[in-house]
Amino acid sequence: MKPQERSDLETLIETAPGKLDPASPAARAYYRFSVAVHEAGHAVIGRVLGLPCGRATIIRNVRKGHAGFARVDDPYYTSQDWEERGRWRDFDTVLLGYVMMAMAGREAECELLERAAAEIGDASDLREIEKMVSNASRPIDLARARKATRHLVIRHQAKIWTVAVRLIERRSLSKRAIDRIILSAA
Repeated sequence: MKPQERSDLETLIETAPGKLDPASPAARAYYRFSVAVHEAGHAVIGRVLGLPCGRATIIRNVRKGHAGFARVDDPYYTSQDWEERGRWRDFDTVLLGYVMMAMAGREAECELLERAAAEIGDASDLREIEKMVSNASRPIDLARARKATRHLVIRHQAKIWTVAVRLIERRSLSKRAIDRIILSAA
């Protein structure tokens, strides 16, 4: 899909996905766009939070069980990277950033596509959140983190839209391509 076809995307977004024939081209296009918004949410919010992020794709990998992904480095690497840059934070703060980045896909779909959270398939994100919470030395308030994540999604929605549309066009974006999009949208 090209950016000038945005009206077609808006039509898809306004159509209740449940009313689409799952085998129809419109349903497949809506699904691809939902995945693109989801992965763009991760990619943009991860960068906003200062996490070292990589590429993003909406190329389905059945073997690995994902419809797409947005790459982010390991929390331990992030902690070390932040220290080297003089950004001193405790490890729980790093984990909170990862929790929010993992929440950003669902929140982007909820906010930008007006989808109910129950409609969104993000089991792998939820497992990652659970893992981060279990590694924290103090409790992470997930309701507060989700609210803060939603605010970041709203604040950076233009960037998320732009990355999502580019993902639809190219299916994969390099780290540099996403970084350029975010810088130009600032």
